[in-house]
Parts: sequence; C-alpha cells; structure tokens
Amino acid sequence: MVVGHAGRVVSATVTNLGPPPPRPGATPQQRAAADPMANVWVTASAGSGKTRVLVDRLLRLMLEGAPPQRLLCLTFTKAAAAEMANRLHAELAEWTMLGDTGLRERLVLLMGPRGAKQDLAPARRLFAQVLDTPGGLKIQTIHAFCESLLGRFPLEAGLPPQFQVMDERTAAELLEDARNGVIAAAREEPDSDLANALAVVSEYVGEVERPTSWPPIVEISAYVVEPEDSPSAMARDSEK
Repeated sequence: MVVGHAGRVVSATVTNLGPPPPRPGATPQQRAAADPMANVWVTASAGSGKTRVLVDRLLRLMLEGAPPQRLLCLTFTKAAAAEMANRLHAELAEWTMLGDTGLRERLVLLMGPRGAKQDLAPARRLFAQVLDTPGGLKIQTIHAFCESLLGRFPLEAGLPPQFQVMDERTAAELLEDARNGVIAAAREEPDSDLANALAVVSEYVGEVERPTSWPPIVEISAYVVEPEDSPSAMARDSEK
C-alpha cells in the first residue's frame, strides 16, 4: 500500500484485515513511520499494525493541512482498501463526538507530545472534509487507479474514449471461444504446425494440473491431432 503527499511516500503490504483493534498509544517506531515529514518503507508480519500505521499517517497528513483530495492510497485488493477506509472514517467520526479532553488524549496517542498542542477545531472538521471530498478519499486498488488514469487520458494511451474494462464473465467467454477456435483450426488441418503444437501441449498437461475448463478441449485436441508415435498413442496400441 502507498500513501503519498507532495512527494512523500510510505509503502507497506496490508495483510491484516480483521476488525480494528483498540487504539492504545502508538509505539515510537509506529509514530516515526506515521510522521508525514519522513519517507518510510514499512515491512512487517501480519497483525503487527501496518494498517494502523498507514491510517495514522493519513490522519497526521490531514492534521498538518494536507487536503483530503490530494491524498492517494493504493493497495492490492478491494478488501484492504475498504478496511483502511472504514478505519479512517470510524476514527474521524469518533473525533467529532469526543469532548475536548477525550479528543486531546486521542491526539496525544496519535502524535505523542505534539498532540497536546494540536488545535482541536481542525481535527473535528476533518470528518466533514473527507465526506465532502469530490469522489471520496482516494483509497483504491492499483487496478482501479490505473483504470482512472486511462479513463482521463484515453487518447494518450491509445484507447478509445469511454472504453470499459471487460468483466470476468465476458473474459471467460472470450477465452473459451478462442480455445474452441484453436481446436477447430487444428481439426481442419491436422498436419499443420498448430495441430502438432497442440498435440505436444496435450501430452504434457497432466490430470492434476489441468484447469477445470481444459479436459474437453485437451481430449478433443489429443484425439484429433495426436501423432501416431506419441507416448499415449503407442500405449493404447500396446493395450490392443
């Protein structure tokens, strides 16, 4: 996951997607990683608090005056992006309901001694600012971010405007059509290079490693284009 603002970047892989834990005070190492003035690479095992560090960094970036619309958070999965957004929104929502003493304590847990000097009014307004951000806070997957870039600059990327990303069902259907087309072409010209190549592939695709959608195609291809001197053909001849 990457969180950047004005050239500052923190990166880590989010693997702990359980419910947000209680918020004890951050450790000195976590506060150092969440400091928006530092360039940080975070690597740690699952459950060690990487998501918490990234959420803390986002909070501190906004407390330092970074506009929410200028923040970008990238992760690998939709689940990780949703988890981070939920934690951030939950924390900011609590800030709006805490009294002055409670909010001050929360800021000290987040920032250390600097939190004791933090103005409370801007902290209370952050939740509304995030909700009012056009398009919402940019916490998204790498694929979604790339798609948004291509959508903004399709001509520069050599794509037609208003293009759409193919869904999984359509992709699977087109892949099946392509496989069937290869099989049909091999049947029409059993002595072609394609047919010979397909026969070789059929020999080396084992029962265990076959994708579930392959058996009928592999069996057809082996039946149609299998060379007479292939191991399986010779084995069948010996059985006869």
